[in-house]
Amino acid sequence: MQELEIKQNQVKLFDGIVGQSRIMEDVYWKIRLAAENDITVLITGESGTGKELVARSIHSRSQRSSGPFIAVNSGSMVKDLVPSELFGHEKGAFTGATELQGGVFENANDGTLFLDEVSSMDYKAQTSILRILENREFRRVGGKKILKTNARIIAATNKNLRKAIEEGKFRKDLFYRFEVFTINVPPLRKRWADIPSLVKEFINTFNIEMSKKIKKVSKEAMDLLMKYEWPGNVRELKNVIQRAMLLEKGNVLHLEHLPERLHTVDPKKKFLNLEIGVPLFEIEKQYIERTLWLLGGNKVKAAETLKISRRALYNKIEKYNL
Repeated sequence: MQELEIKQNQVKLFDGIVGQSRIMEDVYWKIRLAAENDITVLITGESGTGKELVARSIHSRSQRSSGPFIAVNSGSMVKDLVPSELFGHEKGAFTGATELQGGVFENANDGTLFLDEVSSMDYKAQTSILRILENREFRRVGGKKILKTNARIIAATNKNLRKAIEEGKFRKDLFYRFEVFTINVPPLRKRWADIPSLVKEFINTFNIEMSKKIKKVSKEAMDLLMKYEWPGNVRELKNVIQRAMLLEKGNVLHLEHLPERLHTVDPKKKFLNLEIGVPLFEIEKQYIERTLWLLGGNKVKAAETLKISRRALYNKIEKYNL
């Protein structure tokens, strides 16, 4: 990897999302499709991949863009207060209810309600949400009047909901309500080609916020950023860049300011764990992907290592959407 030069307004954004890799182009296509159709959407992906950014992009591109966008962390809702948070309550409905308060379904009317981390949602809350998705009607806690909502639902999860269903932790009927249209946000290790653009964007952002003047990332530091597997995804990369910039006193981001965990690549990552029955094309895809990762995205070295021509490597990268 070459030394990375930082210039303002150099990074292309898709509604605040950074990434021009082929796998992200597929995400953008699905965002456009979801925005054009007023349907329920399920966004899947590991923590830190940017699921809320995807939800906000769908909202901003839809006919509901002038309406509210309300984000709710489903897993953090207090069990006893779930009905009040979802549907609101009347004054005097319970101790502490000193005034009428609308719930998220009411407040998101004509807009979008983003339910994040639905896999952590209490089973009772799942039942309540299923009912409202079926008839679009609800009552505030302590109220008699039937209210309606036309809020669009976008749900997100970092867990496998099918597995949660098998374990009895998630309602199958609610899953089918959410799974009308699914967008999977890939982990950063699957879109290593976007790392330089993400680094540039974060440095530009923190240069302004922290009154810094970082203009370059050293070759050694960039090599390390490209080889690390990023279990915390884009969020982890952002935090690493912020920390490194805080420590850097000059205008070049150096290797020594990167966290210790980045300095050791697990030797096991040089090997593939494959089971009998894995299709041959999947083995080839994983081998090329791992080789590119270990070489920091250097296609010339990857082609040499794989003993194929660069043209053949580019064809396979396109074929496997790497």
